[in-house]
Amino acid sequence: MPFEPPKKLTPMMLQYLEIKQKHQDCILFYRLGDFYEMFFEDAVTASSILKITLTSRSRKDEEKIPMCGIPFHSADRYIEKLLEAGKKIAICEQVSDPNLSKGIVERKVVQIITPALTLHSTKQEEQNYLASIFVEKKEKQDSFVLSYLDLATGQLRSTHLSSEENLRDELSRISAKELLWPKRFQENPTLRVIQKLYPNLLINFLPETAYRPQGIFSDHLVQKIKPELWPAVHALFYYLKTAHFENVLHFQNVEVYETKNCMHLDATTLRNLEILKTNYDGKFEGSLLWLLDQTKTSMGHRKLRQWVLYPLIQVQDILDRQNVIESLTQSPTLLEDIRKALSEVSDLERILSRLTLASANARDLLALGASLKKVPELNVFFEKLTGHYFKTRFFPFHDLTGLLDRAIQENPPLALKEGALIQKGYDAQLDELIHLCENGKSALLNLEAQERQKTGISSLKVRYNQVFGYYIEVTNVHLKSVPSHYIRKQTLVNAERFITEELKEFETRILSATEKRKKLEYEIFENIRSQILEKLAPLLSLASKLSELDAFCALSKVALAYRYTKPDVSYRYYFDLQEARHPVIERTLKERFIPNDIHLDENHFLMVITGPNMAGKSTVMRELALISLLAQIGSFVPASKAELGIVDRIFTRVGAHDNLSQGESTFMVEMKETAHILKHATSQSLIILDEIGRGTSTFDGVSIAWAVANYIQSQIKAKTLFATHYHELTFLEKELKGVTNFHIAVQEVGQEIVFLRKLLPGTIQRSYGVEVARLAGLPQSVITSAKTMLKNLEHKSLKHMHPGQKGVRPPSTYEEKALHNQNLLFEFKGV
Repeated sequence: MPFEPPKKLTPMMLQYLEIKQKHQDCILFYRLGDFYEMFFEDAVTASSILKITLTSRSRKDEEKIPMCGIPFHSADRYIEKLLEAGKKIAICEQVSDPNLSKGIVERKVVQIITPALTLHSTKQEEQNYLASIFVEKKEKQDSFVLSYLDLATGQLRSTHLSSEENLRDELSRISAKELLWPKRFQENPTLRVIQKLYPNLLINFLPETAYRPQGIFSDHLVQKIKPELWPAVHALFYYLKTAHFENVLHFQNVEVYETKNCMHLDATTLRNLEILKTNYDGKFEGSLLWLLDQTKTSMGHRKLRQWVLYPLIQVQDILDRQNVIESLTQSPTLLEDIRKALSEVSDLERILSRLTLASANARDLLALGASLKKVPELNVFFEKLTGHYFKTRFFPFHDLTGLLDRAIQENPPLALKEGALIQKGYDAQLDELIHLCENGKSALLNLEAQERQKTGISSLKVRYNQVFGYYIEVTNVHLKSVPSHYIRKQTLVNAERFITEELKEFETRILSATEKRKKLEYEIFENIRSQILEKLAPLLSLASKLSELDAFCALSKVALAYRYTKPDVSYRYYFDLQEARHPVIERTLKERFIPNDIHLDENHFLMVITGPNMAGKSTVMRELALISLLAQIGSFVPASKAELGIVDRIFTRVGAHDNLSQGESTFMVEMKETAHILKHATSQSLIILDEIGRGTSTFDGVSIAWAVANYIQSQIKAKTLFATHYHELTFLEKELKGVTNFHIAVQEVGQEIVFLRKLLPGTIQRSYGVEVARLAGLPQSVITSAKTMLKNLEHKSLKHMHPGQKGVRPPSTYEEKALHNQNLLFEFKGV
């Protein structure tokens, strides 16, 4: 229940309510001295999330009000917790000097912080995207413009998407923290789909004016994009402006891209191949990106992540990356030297963003200076490497490194307005003030010694506090010795505090020098910040190049450490892998990984793979998909030899899972995913199918699997690996051109089975399900009963066998039902 404001309120609380009224969707951080205070519902919500004490404000002239607070100097960690809970925060600061204000201190909201608009994240290596969608209404099918930015790094991208499906896939790739949507399309069915898919995504509805180009962002950005992309980009900067982020010059470019110019990876494939996180526990460790992430900077990690999510499809682009990696792997010592230098480079993208947004501190400037010092060292390393990439040199920025070396203290405080930022010798006026302040401390000690000598009071102390300023403290024992010119200021239990005219003059001189010093140091800092921002564009360019270099070094390090091979990539319809390995499993497996050969071409493009559970069918299929992806990001691959044709999409139908929240069974999910593949796959795609049809009865399952394989072979002709327990599908090799049978070998040793993990031509006639059940630990009585039942079923099955065939049913048993189920399968329209 919302709190009713008390009828009787102080002027300050009336001010609070007036400000809160304008920011009802935010938790209001209301500055009171050294604290941000929260009141009413905000206090109840924040105290619960932050696990801090909920108190109440109680004055004689007002009723009790729920209240909680946090120290302003440690607000970042509290803000991050609230953002993780999906909250928006309005920062309300004191904008007038409390010491000079006759009435209420003037306050106003200076910044809105949201899950996507924050510089407070401790996960520096992650992108924090704010996405904007503009809907283009069309008769048959809506299309969409998607633009997104990362406030903390200055990245800004935009693309046009022709369908809702493409929009969903792209949203899954970027993992936006917040979404902007046109208010007039609030009832659009696509929005309802997005809300179901991403229930925790914060969606903001913007008015029509947000999508109009009325001076919302700089002309230099407008000129770089097509007019049809403008509305979505405008909405981003409109939202930034409403959140008080107006000086955003670190957005220097709009990267316009088309999804057709890279390998398409949908959400299902990202999940099934464990590209970004594992399926089992959702952790980064164990994913493909985890394996590749040998980067030394957060910038490099973000670049590598983008490469993994957007594999290339142009051969020359891939070869260009391969050549860089080849040069680095041929010079292992230089590679390590470069990586060591990069390890001392800070996150320049985030530092430059903070400088632009006026939220950087002196330590950011130190980090910038230290990073720029590594540039000449990297240039020297480049001189020793071959290849076009290494012919370019980084601009050294000697003037900035010299400036920062001379100006900034070695260990400056986080606060900008408390002094101790600037080195001695940088500014003559500042040096005078520093001298006065430092001599003042010595003078204070001298004054204390003089007063002790004059009065004979050895315990006399000269002290300072913010209430009384400088004072002389004398214990009660020595009060009789206090001179007559001492002016009593305060009485304590065991002592008295006094001032003198000389002490007041001293205080005026010292405090004046201290305040002037703080003010001048801040002015010097701002001047240095301005000088850095004059070089913002080339500094951002340097940051981008360093992130790219770091990503190249990471892939080179992986190639050397794990014995990867440079693949031969072309536009041919051809896959030939020798001794291929699963990149992640071989690193996490305790035993030796068994490599396999895989060959696909126009005459052998659909591989039917049989074998028992746990034998390694899924591993073989996934390793082919991952090797294809690695090759198309320009990486070397885990194989002794690799020839790979370009793939436009990787499709995966792997594993069984319900979507009960949408009322969909395992089988329905399986059929929808399969229909999606058959609708969108091309002859240039790679399809991974694991156990199609297992979610229903055997006859239905076999007929559907048969129909799917037949459709791929006759209509799509995509390179396909089709794992199955249905041995009836092995007849496809004789029936359909391009189909080849393979199996994962096992060996029977008495009552035991040994998984050999080897992919071999031909088929296997047993599933070994009972043996696998025994390995899983089922009771022996259950195993014995299962074997008896299996023999009975096999005996009955022999009566219906086709002459000359053993252990399988003839294809004619399924053909009519297969055609019927094929038609049923394609009734999942629009999936």
